[in-house]
Amino acid sequence: YELSLDILDKAGNKLAAPFTASFEWDKTAPDATFMVNADVAYVSSQAVTLNLSDASDIAEYRFAESNNCSAAVWEEFQSSALGFNLSNSDGSKSLCVQARDSLGNTSITKTKTVILDRVQPTTSGTLEPSLNPESNSGNFTFIEGTSLDASSGVAEVEVSIRQAAGLCLNNAKTSFSESCPFYIKADGREDWSFSLADSLFSDGLTYHCL
Repeated sequence: YELSLDILDKAGNKLAAPFTASFEWDKTAPDATFMVNADVAYVSSQAVTLNLSDASDIAEYRFAESNNCSAAVWEEFQSSALGFNLSNSDGSKSLCVQARDSLGNTSITKTKTVILDRVQPTTSGTLEPSLNPESNSGNFTFIEGTSLDASSGVAEVEVSIRQAAGLCLNNAKTSFSESCPFYIKADGREDWSFSLADSLFSDGLTYHCL
């Protein structure tokens, strides 16, 4: 908007030229939408980053471990990546962010939930101390086991097999040619298995599962 003023004094004198000024009407609040780290559901560390999706027009922000940011202190905005430390207990955490611009237009409170899980998973496997082609059916040897994570669940299981010479099985499962440890994804998660051809083994050598 533009404001124009023309002033007349009591003697009839007028401004040589009208005085003009302009202003912008802004009632739109900034957007406080955010994600935790790379928009994850689980984290393994108390230290997380709240990444704002749109940092334009933000002058101040506040955030808290809560569904409500009203008790948090407003801070001067400096970066769209906000460092935050979760409370020291594993489990579900609610986080909130609120932002406002220089005119005081305040966003609605945005919230996210993330689960802090610092408990290592457990696993067990069964393997006989000596194996031969008769130990398994067909031409493959199978290594099997179970894994458990009561907090976030098992995402994947990886196996590394090292021969006595010190090299590990490669990703294609064709030779022992990788520096150890070299991990290969197993089949399954809570109940997992790993197969490799009997032809890979050399008679009399010891092999280690890592």
